[in-house]
Amino acid sequence: MFPPQSQMLNNQYQSLPGEYMPTTAQTLNFRLTARDNKMGGGGVCYAQSTISVSATSGSFAITYPNSTGIVWGMAQLQNVTWNVNGTDVPPVNSPNVNILISYNSGITFTTLLANTPNDGIEVITVPTLTAGVTTCRIKVESANSIFFDVNQPDFEIAASVTGLADVSAGNALGVLVLPNPFTNDFQLKVGTLSSSSKTEVVITDVLGKVIKQITYDKVSILDERIDLSEFKAAVYFVTVANNNTKTTTRIIKQ
Repeated sequence: MFPPQSQMLNNQYQSLPGEYMPTTAQTLNFRLTARDNKMGGGGVCYAQSTISVSATSGSFAITYPNSTGIVWGMAQLQNVTWNVNGTDVPPVNSPNVNILISYNSGITFTTLLANTPNDGIEVITVPTLTAGVTTCRIKVESANSIFFDVNQPDFEIAASVTGLADVSAGNALGVLVLPNPFTNDFQLKVGTLSSSSKTEVVITDVLGKVIKQITYDKVSILDERIDLSEFKAAVYFVTVANNNTKTTTRIIKQ
């Protein structure tokens, strides 16, 4: 590996002469030579390898989780996202990736998903551990080549996550999503709305970015087909707000 693992895990890619991450198109040639050291007639053999660096592909980089203060709850569904940047097509030709997790700041890794499409997003189930861990890392690696990325910095997996109101504890508005998980669209049913107030339906991703927003004027019930076919498979949240009451439901697009 170059740069060395100790440098890479600290986000240092050009700090050691001769062991830096190439940033220009070039061909790298490697040879490993071994000698058996036998008395009176030692033998020598070698193996060599060539790596071509493309200037038109990459960088291949994890975008989430990739910031400070991230806490995942055990058994939660979470998105892992990364920049594909042309690595799925020629000349790199890596259509699939593996997603791995580390509990010791990136020293060793365990596979979460193998051979999943290199499309920039995947939904994973956070492992259930015997105790919380604060030194977790995610690695996304090519399934058929040598390149990968490890997120920066460590994040936490907690036994329970508090202070994250991503899903309502109750369902005051009687929100029903069918089916869930879904493929392209789902039916949103809401049965207890005040017709004297507008109803807002907001759909967000796990980072809180609004991907769809619909306003309904003075309705007492909702029974609407919501189309998310243009968006990637992931975990999303649908929030229905009416008359100072709000309900948030987790939805999964497969």
